[in-house]
Amino acid sequence: MLRKLNGIVIKNIKFSESDRILTVFTKERGKVSILAKKANSPKRKIITQTAMFVWSEFMCYPGKNMYTLRSADYIKGFYKIENDLERLMYASYIAELIDIFYDEELGETITFNLLAFTLKLIEDEKIENLSYITLAFMLKLLGICGFLPSMENCIVCNEKKSDIYYLDRVNGGIICGNCKSRDSYLKQLNDVQLKLLKELIHIKLKDLRDKDFLSVPKKSGEYLITVFDDYIVYTLGRKTNTYKLLCQMIGF
Repeated sequence: MLRKLNGIVIKNIKFSESDRILTVFTKERGKVSILAKKANSPKRKIITQTAMFVWSEFMCYPGKNMYTLRSADYIKGFYKIENDLERLMYASYIAELIDIFYDEELGETITFNLLAFTLKLIEDEKIENLSYITLAFMLKLLGICGFLPSMENCIVCNEKKSDIYYLDRVNGGIICGNCKSRDSYLKQLNDVQLKLLKELIHIKLKDLRDKDFLSVPKKSGEYLITVFDDYIVYTLGRKTNTYKLLCQMIGF
């Protein structure tokens, strides 16, 4: 039975000389794999519709392990991303985060909307704001999936005021300096960084447009990406391939 799937391509890999396997995050069925036969053939006329970060409407036949593509209609692309290495790296990282967070046929419409809006922000916003946008995406994805750590107060003594906090990935929350142990997995957070995290957790994505982050050093946003990538890897037991390249680019 033919099915219509509305989604964004988050992975596009070569399967054979002419065929490709797409990983698409859809509104209807979450993450799905789609076999696109003769995807590279100009006669097939699906090259644009199946490219990375393109939002298309896919008509597919369901199979045992994946769908098979019949046709695809283009809806929207984020072409500025492809033409800028820094934007491309951040976009590739969030796409891979979606991939490791969700198994096949799992996902929510809210996550699709988060992905689509974040790609638009990465395409349009100032380069210096991309780390904050990516960090907001990570926090909101953790919240949607039920993995967001507790950051309102120290999870040991309930203290709300401290100059230095640490993210405890094992116990899923922050601890203050007085409760800190010597465990190497603790990641330090200062008051400015914790304030930023709390703001990004609650902010609406549309309010990130043209937002002024001048009060927070750019390196803080980039450092917090490394902190929460470490938390994600520990929590999920999975890691992205893009992260090391992203760290090289931002200097961590």
